[in-house]
Amino acid sequence: MNRHHVHSYHNWYHAVSTMHGSFLLLTLAGADEFLNDRDIFAILFGALVHDVEHTGNNNDFEVKNNTSLAQKYSRSVLESHSVSETVSMLENPNLDVLKNVNDEDRGYIMNFMEEIILATDVAHHGETTESLRNLVLSQHDDTDSIKDPFFNKEDLESRLLLGRAITHAADISNPVHAKFEVAKDWCCRVSVEFSLQAMNEKKNGLPVTPYMDGLETGVDIAKMQINFMLFVVNPFFKVLAQVLPRAVCLAENAIVNTDCYREILATHLLTEEKNDKSDS
Repeated sequence: MNRHHVHSYHNWYHAVSTMHGSFLLLTLAGADEFLNDRDIFAILFGALVHDVEHTGNNNDFEVKNNTSLAQKYSRSVLESHSVSETVSMLENPNLDVLKNVNDEDRGYIMNFMEEIILATDVAHHGETTESLRNLVLSQHDDTDSIKDPFFNKEDLESRLLLGRAITHAADISNPVHAKFEVAKDWCCRVSVEFSLQAMNEKKNGLPVTPYMDGLETGVDIAKMQINFMLFVVNPFFKVLAQVLPRAVCLAENAIVNTDCYREILATHLLTEEKNDKSDS
């Protein structure tokens, strides 16, 4: 818990939320049917530690500032650091959750965990989404019907793809929460981190990340989140629901919550219109 810094979003609660989301996808969505016990452990533990020692900034900020982490890791800076810190923690006998696991299983779990943690880098979002889409396309036969299941428990690459998809989905699952007020609270939390990064970019004379700047009101945040939903969240959970049909509720929640943000904008515009009429 001490390895998760006190940020508004990237903190211990996000770590637990990601692990819980992974658990729900494994159980309620039925993903565990296509994974072995080692995979499942790696996914749950990997979800818990995927943002260990997160700085509250994104990888681009670390690279642009040439931070000590950016100098140390050549790819997926923050995710690589989380993996490295997890390995370091496990070297402590009092923290080693794998101390009773044999060397073969330990190596497998650590490799699987590293793969899925690195896949949480948003830079890999498009790759993961496209891999799932290609999987759907490959399962269509000449009659355009879908052969089920999509994943093969006997194939390591298949299990790794599912592991990456589960962890990434859980990592960005806050916008698809069944209760919009919870989703909105997480959105406000990450917006605080975005605003701080934009402020530091200006302070350091660096190019400012456009979507992180100007998040001063609920309306500004709603506009930002609608774009995130339409271009990142909704397409991903749509294809996830195709390969894990029992996760369709998440894709449905994405649509509902997007409409809720649209309602915030509509209410704001209506209020502005009324104020303009009263002023004239």
